[in-house]
Amino acid sequence: MKKLWCCGLAALLWQSVAQAQDVPQVMTSFSILHSVTADLAGQNHVNVNTLIGRNQNSHGHQLRASDVQNLQNSQLIVFNGLGFESAALQRAAKNTQVPIVEAAAGLDGLLQADAEHEHHDHAHETEAEHAAHAHEHQHESISANHTGLDPHVWLDPLKMPAYTRNITQALIKQQPENSLYYGLRWQMYQLKLAGLHGENAYQLASIPVAKRKVLTSHAAFGYMGQRYQIEFFAPVGGGHEAEASAKTLVDLIRQVKTQHIQAVFVENIADERLLKQLTQETGLSIQGTLYSDALADDAPDYFALYRHNVKVLRQALQS
Repeated sequence: MKKLWCCGLAALLWQSVAQAQDVPQVMTSFSILHSVTADLAGQNHVNVNTLIGRNQNSHGHQLRASDVQNLQNSQLIVFNGLGFESAALQRAAKNTQVPIVEAAAGLDGLLQADAEHEHHDHAHETEAEHAAHAHEHQHESISANHTGLDPHVWLDPLKMPAYTRNITQALIKQQPENSLYYGLRWQMYQLKLAGLHGENAYQLASIPVAKRKVLTSHAAFGYMGQRYQIEFFAPVGGGHEAEASAKTLVDLIRQVKTQHIQAVFVENIADERLLKQLTQETGLSIQGTLYSDALADDAPDYFALYRHNVKVLRQALQS
């Protein structure tokens, strides 16, 4: 009897392994995209994995043989697009012949990518004029990737409906028999996004627009800045090979002093050295961490990441 029970258990375990192997594999390029895709897909019909994990810098990622193997073993590859993924990763994915969806494809109202911020003195502007110029700066920046567009679209929750629709449509194309399931999950996700945007607006409402000035490690927050009228300054642009020029650093030091910028944050994927140099020159101190391109242990999914950013920004800007 015991032998029969053991054989039955072994058969059941083997069946479970076989079923798991039959589940389509979806590969995403980085951790935030993994979080979004996994939420849309659920746990029943696909396994969602990522090439670049938490606290890892997509801009500095070197393509590995294991990355190519993981791409080849997938049935769907989900990229952000807009030049966010490296050219090497894009080539490797294309060579696999696996279907690729770019989540940011076809989005409207995209910003120009920042190679280096061009700062202007707004010290004598009214609050309305300052807000207008902050919006204009997002469009005056120099291209930092081959598309010329800022790829960090996930930092605007109101751009995520189209972003997530692209992913959901790709899942449905792979599994048309589950179209109702994926469609319902997409609709539920939109309710969560709307709730997140409402929370963000409420949390920031008490902070005057003229005070919404933040110094960060690299230029990744353009969409968040545009949506919530926050002016972000950074020594390094958003591209893969971006470096800060001496003129940029001098301009930033002047801006910090003349505009009384107090909120300074490092990012979990960025080198702190330039930011520390700026704080030494200005007498400021780094007040915490913002998340732009990667999840972290205390920001394990897209919604936790955004709520963390808004919370620490609100605390810094209110002081």
